[in-house]
Amino acid sequence: AGGGEEGKTVMGMLEIVFGGEELLARPRIIGLISTTSPLQISKKSLETMLAYAQYGQPLIISPGPIAGVTGPVTLAGHLVLANAEALAGIAVTQMIREGTPVVYGIQGSNGDMRICYPAAGSPDSALIVAYCARLAKNYGLPSRSGGIKNDAKSVDVQSGYESMMMMMVSCQEGINLILHSAGILDTFMAMSFEKFIVDLEIIGMVKHFLGDISFDEKRLGVDVIKKVGPGGDFLTQDHTLEFLHEEHWPAEISLHGVSAPGEKPREELKEKILNKKQKMLDAYQQPDLPSSIKTKLDNYLSGLGIYPREIIR
Repeated sequence: AGGGEEGKTVMGMLEIVFGGEELLARPRIIGLISTTSPLQISKKSLETMLAYAQYGQPLIISPGPIAGVTGPVTLAGHLVLANAEALAGIAVTQMIREGTPVVYGIQGSNGDMRICYPAAGSPDSALIVAYCARLAKNYGLPSRSGGIKNDAKSVDVQSGYESMMMMMVSCQEGINLILHSAGILDTFMAMSFEKFIVDLEIIGMVKHFLGDISFDEKRLGVDVIKKVGPGGDFLTQDHTLEFLHEEHWPAEISLHGVSAPGEKPREELKEKILNKKQKMLDAYQQPDLPSSIKTKLDNYLSGLGIYPREIIR
């Protein structure tokens, strides 16, 4: 939450792009409100809630207490505190403007009590994600939590196993909105292009896993099993050709097979990551915005003492 003035500025920009009536008619942006644990909402956050709710724009109310530091050390107590903060924030949004869309969030973690610092990629944090989803479902609200939270300092083994666990839990439990889906390192303190690419691979794996297995008659493959018989192979069968592109998950950067003498798998993986990153950058197309709207936005911000062209360049 940036505060009331920033919230009003954002609403003014949206009015220029979409028009005032259209802005009130449907959501065009979503705000994120983090409570100040334990049991506080800052003045800036309240002002932001006021600015967004008055325009009917949705708000995520997302406490993030640290178990043992800004919340009870027990996970049950942590959830009691976070739940109370989330529901209080949601109640405030409805007091401002009844019917304001809200998302229930808990983005907390346990604390590593040896250093008094969040352990965002721990299994305890994963349990908090799971219960965020379950509590939100109990209240009939959409949920926000999880993602690829991790505490690793670089794109390494730790970043991989922590991110996979967090994303798997988030998706299995049915979290509706995942803000930190790719690129995060070092307990939210860093972003990495290379980690972003690795996380896309993780997301692809999780989505494929959760897609389950289709057991229709053709996929059961009874006829082709009879045809091949004992000791045969399925490599050249029409059944294989028919399903090979749609049945299995197509890895983009993962390395498979046996490394030949002299090959450097670590360097090969790094090269595949960098190649995919460049491919995505080359394919990017900036969204079209009419020049008249750009001019109005520039003039609006300049009138507030904000010079976007200087910031961008």
